[in-house]
Amino acid sequence: MEPHTIEYQILLQFLVKKDGIKAGNLAKQLGVPHSTINSALKRMEERQLLKWNHYGEIQLLEKGNNELQHAEVHHHLIELFLVDTLNLTPEEAYRESFILGPHFSCNVIKRICDKYGHPGTCPLNHPIPYYPACHQHDGE
Repeated sequence: MEPHTIEYQILLQFLVKKDGIKAGNLAKQLGVPHSTINSALKRMEERQLLKWNHYGEIQLLEKGNNELQHAEVHHHLIELFLVDTLNLTPEEAYRESFILGPHFSCNVIKRICDKYGHPGTCPLNHPIPYYPACHQHDGE
């Protein structure tokens, strides 16, 4: 999933709020028209990333969970890097990781992961999911 898309921003909302996400709340949270959210959700549903009941909650499907897991690994490793190298607080690093995440390639994330010995938790002690593709980004 391309990091600069509305679909990616929707996916990241599942990192912030694990469940109970509705289209109207996404529109408010992301500051975009409801029609934009609906179009993005429809595209995501067509790609089998999620199941969307138009007036109910959005549920990630297996493919969507895999995409979310990939994004989560990136964000947690960015947090670790920011705390260690720039002495940000874990809370500051968490917020910054959402801003910086789309700008870090998988190759850079792999290097951060290697540098810290494939850590199991982020600075806020959230588990970093096991994501085998973290080790398969050579050459990107």
